[in-house]
Amino acid sequence: MNTLRENINTQRQLNNDSQYAIKCRMTEVIIPQGQNSNHILMPLVASLSKQQEQDSLHGSPERWVTWITNRKPSKQQLDFFGSDNTNIRIIHTDTQQDNRWIIWEALSKGNSHTVIADIESVSKNDIEQLEVAATQGDCVGILTRSINTLH
Repeated sequence: MNTLRENINTQRQLNNDSQYAIKCRMTEVIIPQGQNSNHILMPLVASLSKQQEQDSLHGSPERWVTWITNRKPSKQQLDFFGSDNTNIRIIHTDTQQDNRWIIWEALSKGNSHTVIADIESVSKNDIEQLEVAATQGDCVGILTRSINTLH
């Protein structure tokens, strides 16, 4: 975790100079409990995988759409929505603690243009840390979680 803290402190120092200000790179998608999130996430993953394909045609380096999840989408499901499966990396996680570290690593490494991650809860501090990682890796992060919309 020292590396994470050092990276956050470095980013905060850079933010003092306006030309290095953090861009908002993290987005949260909240899916009502009971709704099949695959109907939202599969088309999103497919669209992003095609976007990567288009970027590659314009000389951009190839990078992944990384999906961090405890679900197991099949190749057939991804194909149904028109994904370019050569640009999709799916990482299966078991615990939420592992999930946070894996999300941070995927965002910060620079080999993904977009990281989509299922997460149960997220704090303001989590978002700040993930923003730093996404800035470091020059990518976008999309956190998805379910909430109970019935009161």
